[in-house]
Amino acid sequence: MTTVERVVRLGFEVRVELRDEVGERFAAQITRAEVDRQHLAAGETVWARASRVADAPEPALAH
Repeated sequence: MTTVERVVRLGFEVRVELRDEVGERFAAQITRAEVDRQHLAAGETVWARASRVADAPEPALAH
């Protein structure tokens, strides 16, 4: 499980800053529509799956 720490709107995309159960931080960049559809906000618990690592798009999110 992963906790949403912060949601930063960047035009039509949104950066979602996350922290996993062991305290490691990472981020996902998703569309504003997806954030709105899932009602993502700080404090929410989500499932995150990394589809790529390092210099690639961040994990997909599921609520």
